[in-house]
Amino acid sequence: MINSYNNNNNNLINNNNNNSENIIINNDNNNEYDSYNNFIFKREFLKRLNLIDKRNEEEYKNFVIENLYDIAQLQLLFCQQVPLENVNQYDYSLESVIERILIKNQGGVSSHLNVIFSLFLNELGINCRLIKIDEKSKFNNIFLSNPHYSIIIQWDDGNEYLIDVGLGIYNCYQPLELGSTTPKIHSSKHYRIRKFNDGFIYEEKLIEEHIYNPVFHFNRKQQKENLTFDDILNISNNNYNKNINNNNNNRQYLFKLYEKGYYYIHNNKFFIKNYYNDSKNNEITITDNNQFKKISLKYFNILIK
Repeated sequence: MINSYNNNNNNLINNNNNNSENIIINNDNNNEYDSYNNFIFKREFLKRLNLIDKRNEEEYKNFVIENLYDIAQLQLLFCQQVPLENVNQYDYSLESVIERILIKNQGGVSSHLNVIFSLFLNELGINCRLIKIDEKSKFNNIFLSNPHYSIIIQWDDGNEYLIDVGLGIYNCYQPLELGSTTPKIHSSKHYRIRKFNDGFIYEEKLIEEHIYNPVFHFNRKQQKENLTFDDILNISNNNYNKNINNNNNNRQYLFKLYEKGYYYIHNNKFFIKNYYNDSKNNEITITDNNQFKKISLKYFNILIK
């Protein structure tokens, strides 16, 4: 299990001698930037998740992922530290997204979060790429930023898995094997990636229910090849600006995990969800902008200008 450094549990820090100094690499595993103000991506990512002691930053060199469970723990930690949010206007260049999330300790939209997470997986030698959901599919019930990109990895067992840190309330925080009928469980829900015609459907259901509900659909054969991370971020930027121009404010959202549940803002409602104690659940109507700013700062560490 992965915990923060302060909890003195660093199972992913070992004596591995992989001293790779790659700073930032793109989804073709080639160097996209040689340097970023003396910035070492792997080290800063682990510092953001409190997985290395800031007094001994060289520990990042010995950090490895050994199994899918390690990735699942990283997903949880990432979503506890990095909020999913779209309330501030962004510069969508790769450099600015890295600075915003890893240096300024802020959040971002789903494309930001999945790009950062996939960069880290690439740094550790895990074969992964970003796939785009089918925006026109009738199986899409996701309100998050369109277009949405998820991560697909090729694992050592020969199977492919979907990983996502930008799904908010729809996330199971575990790698999901493509086409597997065996569900994964998070909180009170089952999740799976079901094969459907030429594509796949990400589905969820309450444990006590019998019918799965679709979250989104994607078709790998329809994916554009050779998109760089900057290409993906530019597509997200165009969509964000379109929503701003249309005054589409009701699509603003913030989401962040905490140890026992999550905090969530959508449609002027603030939700506190406790997975283990329903009496701790709360729903608050946000009545003015000052209240919104205070909640955003206190629970999501997001400063609204």
